[in-house]
Amino acid sequence: MVSATGPCKTSRVAYREQFWVVAGAAAPVIALAAVVATNDAAKQADEWKAEQRKFGAGPVNWMAWLLVVSGSLAYWLLGLTAGLEALVLTLSLASLASGYDQLTPPAVTFLCVIGLYAMSFQAALVVFGRRQFAKLREIARNHADPHSDDPNEKSRPIE
Repeated sequence: MVSATGPCKTSRVAYREQFWVVAGAAAPVIALAAVVATNDAAKQADEWKAEQRKFGAGPVNWMAWLLVVSGSLAYWLLGLTAGLEALVLTLSLASLASGYDQLTPPAVTFLCVIGLYAMSFQAALVVFGRRQFAKLREIARNHADPHSDDPNEKSRPIE
């Protein structure tokens, strides 16, 4: 299309600067929330190692295995969430710098939503791990000899 002042420089799809500002601001917040949730998973894994040294493994091996699997999955989801949100932030910054959409806004919204779902599932795994850890601690303490007067006897490994 040609006008009196020259060729028309409009694109078929409008550039959405406000969208990219919001997407670029949301991406680091989502990634940070995933990191905070995963930090809890690391703490509970360390606490369980200390409990195992104190009480021994005993009959709770399958529960400990669930705790390890949930912690590992939480770390994998952290990587997924951080990677997706880093991609969204990169696309947002590139779009703002270039002045046109690097990817369609619905696709970027989909990436953000996938990151949010991954973070939500990760948080659920951390909560599951916390509950599992509390059960493991209780089982380990109940298997210590309840009739012993020696306080050191209660912390002997389970055979």
